[in-house]
Amino acid sequence: MVTFRLIEETGQYLTYWYFPNGNEDEMYGIILIDKLNETVEIQKMAHDDFSHIVTVDEQNELRNSINETRKEKKDFHF
Repeated sequence: MVTFRLIEETGQYLTYWYFPNGNEDEMYGIILIDKLNETVEIQKMAHDDFSHIVTVDEQNELRNSINETRKEKKDFHF
């Protein structure tokens, strides 16, 4: 489980350290949240963490696949 620790808060930014496995003895990552522009940026990856970008097409493909499976199982509720 990931652990977040608020390090700094200003009028515009929140800066968090994060620990991917909850182990605060490992090297932390840094997440910057811009409250005014409503953006989130990973400024530094934590030790043993990874990043994966999922495209819109991949997300849509997954959604469609899940919906088809639900239709086949007659469990189609939105």
